Amino acid sequence: SCPSYWWNGDKYLGPAVLLQAYRWIIDSRDEATGERLDALEDPFKLYRCH
Repeated sequence: SCPSYWWNGDKYLGPAVLLQAYRWIIDSRDEATGERLDALEDPFKLYRCH
C-alpha cells in the first residue's frame, strides 16, 4: 500500500528500509548518524512517503 514504492521503485527505498534507517539514527551509540541522514536526503528517498 505504498504508491511511491510502486511508481519509483528504483529510487524510493520503501517503508521497511526507512524504518530500519530510523532505528539506527535514533540509536545514541551509532557513530554514522550524519552519513545515514545524508543518504536519506533526496526527494525520492524519504519525502515520497505519504
